[in-house]
Amino acid sequence: EEAMAILIKLKDDNDVKVKRAVARSTVAFAEDKMRPILIAYLKEKDDRVIEYSLDSLGQLKSKEALDELFNDTYLAHKSVKVRRAAMQAVASIAEVLTLEKRESLATRINLRLTADSDSEARIAGAKALSYVATEESRIALSTQLQDKDVELVKSIVDALVKHAVPSSIKLIEGAMDHRNPKVRAYAYDRASKLEGEGLQKVVKDLFIRRLKIEEDEALKATLNAFMK
Repeated sequence: EEAMAILIKLKDDNDVKVKRAVARSTVAFAEDKMRPILIAYLKEKDDRVIEYSLDSLGQLKSKEALDELFNDTYLAHKSVKVRRAAMQAVASIAEVLTLEKRESLATRINLRLTADSDSEARIAGAKALSYVATEESRIALSTQLQDKDVELVKSIVDALVKHAVPSSIKLIEGAMDHRNPKVRAYAYDRASKLEGEGLQKVVKDLFIRRLKIEEDEALKATLNAFMK
C-alpha cells in the first residue's frame, strides 16, 4: 500500500520521465486503482507516456479501459510504437471479453490489419482476431495469407487454427500456397497437429490435394508421413 501511495503521488509530477516510470510501474498494482491514472495518461503529449500506458492497460487486461483506447487516435497514431502498443493492448484485453464484445471489435481490427505498415502491429491484430471466431474475421485474416511478411502469415495461421472450425482450417490452404517454403512448412505443421475427427478429416483432404501440388520434396515427405 505504501508503494502504491507513492506511485499515486508521483503521477502528477511535471517531469515527463517520472510519468513514464509511473506508467510502466502500474502493472504491479490493482487494475481498478491504476486504470484512472493510465486513462488520464493517454491524453498526454509525450508519445512514450502514451505507449507505456497502453502497454500497461494491456498487461492489466483492463476491460473497462477498452472504449478509451480502441479508436484511431491510438490505433492509427503517427507513432509506430503507439500503434503497436494499442493493438497489443486490444489483443490482450480481447482474451478476457465476452463473445459479443469481441465481435464488436472485428471491423476496426480488420481495417488496421490491412492499413498498418508495422509488422508487430499487424501481428497483434491477427492475435486479437484469433479471439473473434466469426466468418467476417476469418475472411479478413485469409486475405493476408499471401503477404510477404512471414511472421505475419504465421500469426494468421495461428489465429485460424485457434478458431478450430472446418471453415477456418480450409482457409489455411492459402498459406500452403505461399511462395516461401517456410510458411508452407509452418502451415502443414500446425494443421497436422489439430485434434478432433472433424478437423482431422479436413486436414487429410487438404493434404491429399497438396501432395499433387507441393513441389518441395522435403515438404512432400512431411505430407506423406502424416497420411500414413
